[in-house]
Amino acid sequence: MKNGFTLIELLAAMVILGLLVIITIPTYNSILYSIKKDNLSAKVHNIEIAALKYGDTIKDDVKNGPGSCIKTDVKELIQKGYLMSENDVLDEIYSPVDNLPLDGEINICYNYDEFDINAKYVFD
Repeated sequence: MKNGFTLIELLAAMVILGLLVIITIPTYNSILYSIKKDNLSAKVHNIEIAALKYGDTIKDDVKNGPGSCIKTDVKELIQKGYLMSENDVLDEIYSPVDNLPLDGEINICYNYDEFDINAKYVFD
């Protein structure tokens, strides 16, 4: 009667576990990247909602602006109180994908067909 595992059995179990880890790491990385992209999409959506609120308060300026549009950015929305900064010193919101500031421009336009404001974040 034996009371443990042999060296061969332990090595076989370690090889199997190693193969499982090698197989699952790319899947984990892909899931993690997908989560980061979803988080980025949610942040951009929140930025666009804040821009819509800001655009609603200056609707007449937008309507009478050149091309019925004005351009703004995240920094201005933070300074006007429509967004919260993720940095205590700088007025910035960061991308979860690459941890760089979301510093693209936001187009706030008046839509004459719908008689309403539209906002779109434009990536650099």
